[in-house]
Amino acid sequence: MKRRSIKYIGLVLLCVAGYMFMAACGQDKESAVRNDEGSVLSGETEAKDVEKSTDPADYEIGTRDHYLAVWAQEKGLSYVEAESQERLETDKIALSEEEAIGYATVDKECGSVSNGSGCNVKTAFSADIRYIYRKPDGEITAIDNLADAKIYLPEVPGATAQISDPNIYQEERGFRISVTGTLSFTLENADVTQGGEFSSVETSRNQSNVITTAKTFAILFQQSDIQK
Repeated sequence: MKRRSIKYIGLVLLCVAGYMFMAACGQDKESAVRNDEGSVLSGETEAKDVEKSTDPADYEIGTRDHYLAVWAQEKGLSYVEAESQERLETDKIALSEEEAIGYATVDKECGSVSNGSGCNVKTAFSADIRYIYRKPDGEITAIDNLADAKIYLPEVPGATAQISDPNIYQEERGFRISVTGTLSFTLENADVTQGGEFSSVETSRNQSNVITTAKTFAILFQQSDIQK
């Protein structure tokens, strides 16, 4: 009887050990599956961040995403790199409890260039702006940075501009943003004459290639320019 009892006890212990081994294997397998799933999700998230577009057209104007895309293209950065650098900059901005950071896209006419003899060409200024504003009333208190500030000719494609760094002055009605520079462009008109702000005019077939004198272009950035 004793030997038979010992055999039964040994058999029971063997079954229990086998069950525990199978359970442990199952847990390891589930853990491995969860780890694999976590790795896949993490990889997908990282890939999504890396592949985020730097084309401003993919984002709504007047948003941080649009500003970062414009800035990334201007600096030759990826979106992730631009976002990281921008975060380092904004972390250094001392804001009061009533202040916050805002973003805006401005695109405004800023006068014209002329030869003084009837040939006038409209000019425009565009940039993405990071600014500081008061949360209670939306009043702009400072312009912190401009991304890709440029002068262009709305009615003349292909024009190029050489401009200075922007100057920013606070005025009673808002902030005056100005740049000084020269423009080079081609007009589909062979009768354009040199003079006024057209320092050089070269005619070729039915076109006139124009270079302007240095001129200051300015706009006023105010609360009404902020996209709602």
